[in-house]
Amino acid sequence: MRKKSLSYDDRFSAQRCIRRGSNVLGKRVLMTVLAMLLLTAAVQLSSIDRRYPNQIILTWQNDPQTTMTVTWRSDLGVEYLTYGERIVQLAAAQAERDRDPDTPYQAMQDPAFQQLWLTGNWEDLGYASLDDAVFDMCYKLALSGQSVDEIVDRFQSSRLEVPYWGYYSDNRFWSSWRDSTVYFTDDSGLPVEQYASQQAETYTFREFGGWLHTAELTGLSPDTEYAVVVETGRYRSEPFTFITAPSEERPIRFITGGDSRTYRDDRRKVNVVAAAYDPEFVVFNGDLIERALNEQHWDEWFDDWHEQMITESGRRIPVIPTVGNHEIEGSYFLTKEEGPFYFNRFHLPGNEQYYVIEYGPNLALVQLDSDHSALVDGDQKQWLEQTLQHYSQTDRFIKVSYHVAAWPSVKTMEGDIPTRIREHWVPLFEQYGVDLVAECHEHSYKRTEAIFDGGIDPVRGVVYIGDGGWGAPLRRAKDPDSYWWLKESLTAHHFIGLELSACGMYMQVEPVIVGHEGEIDITPIYTVERKDR
Repeated sequence: MRKKSLSYDDRFSAQRCIRRGSNVLGKRVLMTVLAMLLLTAAVQLSSIDRRYPNQIILTWQNDPQTTMTVTWRSDLGVEYLTYGERIVQLAAAQAERDRDPDTPYQAMQDPAFQQLWLTGNWEDLGYASLDDAVFDMCYKLALSGQSVDEIVDRFQSSRLEVPYWGYYSDNRFWSSWRDSTVYFTDDSGLPVEQYASQQAETYTFREFGGWLHTAELTGLSPDTEYAVVVETGRYRSEPFTFITAPSEERPIRFITGGDSRTYRDDRRKVNVVAAAYDPEFVVFNGDLIERALNEQHWDEWFDDWHEQMITESGRRIPVIPTVGNHEIEGSYFLTKEEGPFYFNRFHLPGNEQYYVIEYGPNLALVQLDSDHSALVDGDQKQWLEQTLQHYSQTDRFIKVSYHVAAWPSVKTMEGDIPTRIREHWVPLFEQYGVDLVAECHEHSYKRTEAIFDGGIDPVRGVVYIGDGGWGAPLRRAKDPDSYWWLKESLTAHHFIGLELSACGMYMQVEPVIVGHEGEIDITPIYTVERKDR
């Protein structure tokens, strides 16, 4: 596919305040990455012992300068458990922590418990779900001193119908599964026993076959490397590190991309190159997997991220995700309930559908939901306008991300969702001076002209980059000479490296193309200047 040539003004200028020598994918690193790709070209993962903490993911729910959320999977003791039985285990563990031996509790004498027990009308009694009602009953029975076996037996006489109960088996292993802890320190020379620790919350959900553990670490120091070990029961992870966001001005390197959903070999090749890019985090713009409710697809994605998205020094790379149509069973105009794997595996700010993260003193990352679990208009549009209005009065570089492309590089402009985004969001981007927008969904690479009010405006216009090529099946990109909004387009797997200058005035954009055989190319580097709002 022919690409438009870039003028000198589009290329990076050494006089600007981003460091020109920041491209890590130079010849020496390229050779390293190519060797790594040859070793990982075929997906031949060793058998994973899921008793040990695995699928470790780092995200943020609050300020990246002082917090980090760590989530991982383990399968201790779930081999013979149904989902209902796992609820009993969680309730019993909570009751064990809360039980007051000096104040005995008798569940069967509690009027609220009796009413639920005798009627089973959990909705009329104010429970949000059947799961909540079952958990509450199990918790109260456990507080009364009943064992897990006794609780399961007692449910035979309850009017609460639990369709996922199944048979209780004596042939299971369950020990200290609920003792899940994150150990962390900014002094890597200390033994693990001297690290600070944070107890994790253990949970599961109906569609999932294991246990999840999550803890938000707080009170961290900005721009600091922490050594970490996570533990479930007597099983510990390999040590790793993470870094917190800076509070003072310095360059910030990160990646944007998406659509990894289908071809695992290709996804893993992109992962290797992305990790070698050494980003502080990845903004991943939807369609992680092929089928929203397929646990194997999710396991493969999280296994690959755990194994590959870690630097040579052992630093794990956090992910800031946005939801795509493949994360939701039914794709569009639905709710969080149709995306249980996505919304249970990632812990994010606010309602987790759309949110903003401030990273460092000069960057605002606005993450949106393009009609999957939240409508483009309505509450999300109102939130977006309030958010952009706030940041338009600051000196932060504003980057917006979402899944479906408003300015597609493959599909038609007349699609329902692209049209709705151009109607409801694009005018707000232009009104409040958004600096850069990342899109996906098209399975190609693109860069648009600077777009303003349906035309090209180099000063006021917004540049849109994307279009999702982290492993999804590629589609033939449009010829940019034939479509006014396209400046560059290419049929290729890729991610886009971004580096914000220390002063926050310029974003260097470095598209990295990853070929089918592992060959790597970098399209011409360019910069986007922060708008004078």
